[in-house]
Amino acid sequence: MNRLKNTLFIVTFSLGLIAPFISWAQSPGELLEQKEEEINQLEAKLVQLKNQSKTLTSQISFMDSQIQVTLLRISQTEDQINVLAGKITRLQTSIDHLAKVLENRVSKTYRQSHIDPLEILFSSGSLPSFLTRFRYLKLIQSNDRKLLVQVTQTQISFEDQKNQEELLKKKLEQQKTLLAQQLKEKRHLLEVTKNDEKKYQSLLAIAVSEQNAIRSAIQSAKLENGTPINKGDTIAVIGNTGYPNCSSGDHLHFEIRKDGAVQNPASYLKSTSIIWDNQPDGQFEFVGEWDFPIGNPRITQGYGMTYWARLGWYSGGPHTGIDMVSDNISIRAPQSGTLYKGSAGCKGSLMNYVAIDHGGGLFSWYWHVR
Repeated sequence: MNRLKNTLFIVTFSLGLIAPFISWAQSPGELLEQKEEEINQLEAKLVQLKNQSKTLTSQISFMDSQIQVTLLRISQTEDQINVLAGKITRLQTSIDHLAKVLENRVSKTYRQSHIDPLEILFSSGSLPSFLTRFRYLKLIQSNDRKLLVQVTQTQISFEDQKNQEELLKKKLEQQKTLLAQQLKEKRHLLEVTKNDEKKYQSLLAIAVSEQNAIRSAIQSAKLENGTPINKGDTIAVIGNTGYPNCSSGDHLHFEIRKDGAVQNPASYLKSTSIIWDNQPDGQFEFVGEWDFPIGNPRITQGYGMTYWARLGWYSGGPHTGIDMVSDNISIRAPQSGTLYKGSAGCKGSLMNYVAIDHGGGLFSWYWHVR
């Protein structure tokens, strides 16, 4: 009789032990609310900083806030992983314990699909003892069934939480990668500007003026008296026209437009040996069929939402071409077409260009040429 009571106590205790883990899996944690509130406040600050005037001070403050948000998210994710890991460990211990309890009794009671009353009656010695033992055995069987269901549910919860832990670890790696990029971008901005507001404003003004001049010139250009040229013909030389208001050094700004719409030049140029000098942006692919307009190209800025574009240097829009330089200053036609030459005023400076009409509304443009 005592052994039956002890067994029933183990079952009841085990059910109580596992309940907190199941309820935890169903309720949200409250340990990270403070960090979430800090993140929300910083993100609100980021919105305010983004809308401020473009100064070096505001950009650095914006970057610092971005970095702080990412650091908080990393800390938050690490805390979530630690909490989850502790819960998973305790849950595994509970599952192992309950499995052993069940294993010890399954071989005794579940090999038979029912309890034999006659066997219990003859082994009990008296009717009251028989009734008591029969009632306890039925109760234990009922609790065993409930325990099996609980173990199954807990194992499912365990697997779900393990999957959640893996997702959090992936999220953590992504956040660490983002932090490294944000730190790299801040360091790059400080290196380029020497933490000098005047230099920052000068570079910003050049970038804005160059893009506005190019856009205006292309929209209003009257391309007349064109010259037929073949692929590979020399069409111009890399220069620095537009300096000092619309260029900060010798380079080629190469654009492609289709029916007036800006295109990604990387979709037209073929893959070749590239020197990458567009930090903190990374490398990108060239997937077209055109030859490069210059030999031994060194890429200084790509197309699209580049690092400088993300700083807002192009009025919130993308960089509309690819900037490149080379020791080989000759510019050659990447495809045959009709060549046009011209120039555009840019805040008191004169910026020269050549353009090639390749037919079908497709034009390539070459800016800052001599």
